[in-house]
Amino acid sequence: MTVQRILLGMALLGGAAHTARAQTPAPPPAAEAPAFPSGPRPLSTGTGMTNVPTPLLGGTTLPGMAQPTATLTATPGATMNLPATGCGPGGANCCGPVGGNGGVTYEVFTRTGPSLIVGGSPDLSGAAQFGWMVEGGGRSLFFNVPHDAAWVAEVSLMYAYNGANDRGLDVFARQPKNPQTGILNGPDQIQPFTLRGITRTGLNYAIGRDWFLNGPGFLGFEQAWNSRFGVDVGGNYGTIRVDLIPSANTDSYFRRYSTTTGIQFGTHYNVEMPMGAWILFGGVRAQYGFHHSNVVPPLSGNFQDLNLLLTAGFRF
Repeated sequence: MTVQRILLGMALLGGAAHTARAQTPAPPPAAEAPAFPSGPRPLSTGTGMTNVPTPLLGGTTLPGMAQPTATLTATPGATMNLPATGCGPGGANCCGPVGGNGGVTYEVFTRTGPSLIVGGSPDLSGAAQFGWMVEGGGRSLFFNVPHDAAWVAEVSLMYAYNGANDRGLDVFARQPKNPQTGILNGPDQIQPFTLRGITRTGLNYAIGRDWFLNGPGFLGFEQAWNSRFGVDVGGNYGTIRVDLIPSANTDSYFRRYSTTTGIQFGTHYNVEMPMGAWILFGGVRAQYGFHHSNVVPPLSGNFQDLNLLLTAGFRF
């Protein structure tokens, strides 16, 4: 009797459970996860960071899996420059980013040739004869993008000597000192002298423009013989000395000194050849200048000179 009651109770419990399951609605099917869990987002135009989801290999994603992200920063008005490969003139195919201008290079030069005083004071220029000049200095070349022209900045030191035709000049001369007092016996007096020579030294500076006639002239771009033409304008600051012989005492010797300032114009033509890590060049130059001095008072000491020079040097 007891066993029958237990079996009857278990049967009643099983039927009740089956009825409850039949009355409970089934859950809806799971929706497919989107490729972008949070939806696509545009890049931020501020200075913050925006995460852009990156799909898995093959363009597929797995539902419920966190996707890897790439972090990008966008700045208003900024552009992205991609470096090119290879090297070449004009900024094309250069190694790395290219600026708005070309390269900068340097050269060292020496010049020598005849120097003629051709104008200015009729007394000083009329007494001067054929002379010789030597000069040495350096230049900086600022190339354009094609590297076939360059702005130039130049500085140099010069020395020139001109002989004279023994022409007489009446100039101021100091009076001798009193041996007891050490004071000059009087003010300067005009006395006749004979001019024997003119010596000049100075610092030259100029800016100009060079044009390369047979292709790029930049170091590394120039592969064979090349030539260039250039012009420049600049100034001069230096000293001038005149050697005078007193007409009353030819065994004596007298010198007068003064400073000089001036403006100069030059033009040149050079031929050059690359020599590995440097470029050798040589050519000719013509230079014309106007100079002011007070070396033979009360006569005017202003003069004009014309220099015809041979040039040699190297660029690196």
